[in-house]
Amino acid sequence: MHTASFYYTVFMDEYQSSSLIWILLINHISTQILAKKYFVSNLKFIYNI
Repeated sequence: MHTASFYYTVFMDEYQSSSLIWILLINHISTQILAKKYFVSNLKFIYNI
């Protein structure tokens, strides 16, 4: 029979791994958005000259 601490450990492991995936995903998406904004502002800058 498993103890409560065993379930807590398993739950925490699952929670940490899934939150890590979310952090990476959010980081990736925000990087993409920033890159697009930077690219667009660079284009405007180039065409203004």
